[in-house]
Amino acid sequence: MDGKQIGIKTSAIEEKCQAFETLVIYCSTLGSRFAPYLSQSLELALPALRFYFHDGVREASALYVALLM
Repeated sequence: MDGKQIGIKTSAIEEKCQAFETLVIYCSTLGSRFAPYLSQSLELALPALRFYFHDGVREASALYVALLM
């Protein structure tokens, strides 16, 4: 943020990261059967691409969006 590097680790942020990693697994495993959840999933994943406080959340959501496409 503005050239400064910060790091925040809380259980809620770690759970958010784990949730996106789990969605990546579900999406890759289920393939086209995951289609009914596509719009709801994108509503959650797109804002997470700008999540400043945890690199893991951004990485997992970026991978997830790529799988959804």
